[in-house]
Amino acid sequence: MTISERARKVLSQVVTLHYQTCEPVGSALISKTRALSVSPATIRNIMMGLENSGYLHQPHISAGRLPTDLGYRTYVNDISLQDQPMGETEEQRLGEAIDNLPVGPAFLEAIANYIHKKTHLVSFHIPFRQSGLKLKHIHFERINSERLLVLMVANGGYTHQLSLDIPATEMTPTLTEKIASFMNRAYYNHSISEIERDLTLNAIRGLDRYDLLTAKVATISRSLNRELSRFGELKFQGFSTLLQMPEFQDMNSVRSIFKLMEEQSVIKRVIRGALGDEDARWLLIMIGTEMAAPELEPLTLILSRFKSHDEWMGCVGVLGPKRLPYLRTLQILSFARNRLARRA
Repeated sequence: MTISERARKVLSQVVTLHYQTCEPVGSALISKTRALSVSPATIRNIMMGLENSGYLHQPHISAGRLPTDLGYRTYVNDISLQDQPMGETEEQRLGEAIDNLPVGPAFLEAIANYIHKKTHLVSFHIPFRQSGLKLKHIHFERINSERLLVLMVANGGYTHQLSLDIPATEMTPTLTEKIASFMNRAYYNHSISEIERDLTLNAIRGLDRYDLLTAKVATISRSLNRELSRFGELKFQGFSTLLQMPEFQDMNSVRSIFKLMEEQSVIKRVIRGALGDEDARWLLIMIGTEMAAPELEPLTLILSRFKSHDEWMGCVGVLGPKRLPYLRTLQILSFARNRLARRA
C-alpha cells in the first residue's frame, strides 16, 4: 500500500520523535518541529489515516501514536544513505578504528564495538570460516576408523585443521594419498567452493575423467565446504545496556533477554535463515514479526555481511528495540563496508 509524501514525512517524524522521547507521539509535538508546514489538525488527520492503514497504532485512548512493524518497515525502506551520509568527523574516527586492522575477525569486532559505543545497542559479530581461501597444500591423516583429519594450507599462510566423518572403509590409506596428490596437483590455488563446483559440473556433464578418484574428491570437497562455511562463534556485547532501556524494564522482558543471551539458538536460527541465500543483500533488516520468532518480536535485528576478495568473511549485527537509531547504524555499516572494499 502506497502512502503520500506528506504521510511519509509524518511517519518519519513519529519514528524519530518516539526514538528521542520513548513516548507515544502526538500531532502537537510534530507541529512544534516545523518539519511540515501544516496545522496540527491536518497532522492529526494524516496520523489517523496512517493508523487506519496499519502504519501507526494508539496504545490507549487520548495517547499519541506509535509506529507498527509496517510503519518501521516503511521508514527504513525510505532511508537514503546517499542523501544522508555520515559526517566527516565520524568518518575519520571510524576509519582510525578499522583501517589498520587485518581483514578478519578483528575487523568485524572493531565495527561491532564502534556501533555499541555510539548507539548503546547490543552488537555482535560472526566470522565465517572461509571456503573461498585458495588451496596451497592439503594433507590427510586417519584419526580413527570413523574420522579423517584434514590439514590444509591456504593463501596468505592461513592453516586449517578439520576433522570429517569419513570411515576408513570408504577411504583406504592408498586412496587417501591419491586424493591428496590429485587435489594438490589439479586444484592448486583453487578455493574449496570452486573445486566442489567444478567436480559437480563434471559429474553432470558425464565427463570421462569423473571416476572413482574424482568422486571421492567431490565427497571431500563437499564436506570441507560445509565445514568451512559454518559460522564462527557468535560474540555479543552490550546486553546490560539493553536492560536499561524503557522497553525492557519489567521482569518478563529481563528474563526473555537473558534467555536469548544464554541460549542464542533462536537468534542463530534467524541469522542462519537470513544469511542462507548466497545472493542475499549485504544488508538485512528484520523488524519484529518479520523474524518469525515470537521471542524476538519486540526487537529489530540488523545484519551486515562483509566481503573480502569476493568471499563473505563474516557479518556484523545489531539487536535492539524497534525504537533505535536506524540511520546512524546504517551509516556506520555502509561506511565500514565501503572502506573494506577500497582495501580489497
